[in-house]
Amino acid sequence: MKITNRGMRISIAVLCMFVAPMAFAQYQSDFDSLAGSAGGTVLTGQDGYFLPNGPPNDADFNVYTYAGNTLGLPQNPNGGTQFIAGIGPAGGTFARAQRLSGFGALGVWTAAFDIAITFTGQLPTAQNIGSFSLNEGVPGVFSIINLARWVDPATASGWNADMVWFDGGGTQILEQVPDVNFQNLAVNHWYRWATDFSLNTNQVLEMRLTDLTTGTVVTHNPADRWLRPGANPDHHRFFGGGGVPGNALAFDNASIVPEPVSMIALGIGLAALAARRRRKK
Repeated sequence: MKITNRGMRISIAVLCMFVAPMAFAQYQSDFDSLAGSAGGTVLTGQDGYFLPNGPPNDADFNVYTYAGNTLGLPQNPNGGTQFIAGIGPAGGTFARAQRLSGFGALGVWTAAFDIAITFTGQLPTAQNIGSFSLNEGVPGVFSIINLARWVDPATASGWNADMVWFDGGGTQILEQVPDVNFQNLAVNHWYRWATDFSLNTNQVLEMRLTDLTTGTVVTHNPADRWLRPGANPDHHRFFGGGGVPGNALAFDNASIVPEPVSMIALGIGLAALAARRRRKK
């Protein structure tokens, strides 16, 4: 059967009905369009961000300008004019900012963000520094956590890019990534941390850490590491805090995006549609 130009256009239109949700159900922000200041302007209430638990358990993240920011963080080489940061005040209160992500489709996704760590209190500090997590809109239920932890809370001079995820049996695990390139990272320095995962299988596929000053990229492909069994993430959360005041975690260029639909996938879809039409003849 010959597929005419008109038939091809119709087929593409039909296929796009299926791939469009993956193309548009995503989140990306550089925080530059939000209200910010050198001393920090409350993020809560901007761009859909809210406090998941509310006061007194939650403190606000703030939007800072790079210029003159009171945290003393350097300009992100990939940054614009602003970033967000949370400082844990301790005493049972932690900095949090949560937002609806709206995945809207299965497939392979990447959650990524620029991150910088600093400490504004009196040493020694305490774990944890803070985290980025995929949450499920239910208090206390998360799918996976990218967790920043101090190498040594007595000095707060380096940090590890740790993970809270699950093994194949569904047991929750907090562990260091078994790659030294994800450990003993510099403070007051910007990195990009990305995690690829499949919402079809719940498997964590790959992690990447990029030094945004040198451009060096390190990659880790975990074995037998997964999202929570039955995970259905629909929110993301930024978290900052620890057992004592002063742990500060900054983020920029946050994104949760699906793997692009390739031309190969498009071709397979068109072939399937053509075969279906042949069967109807």
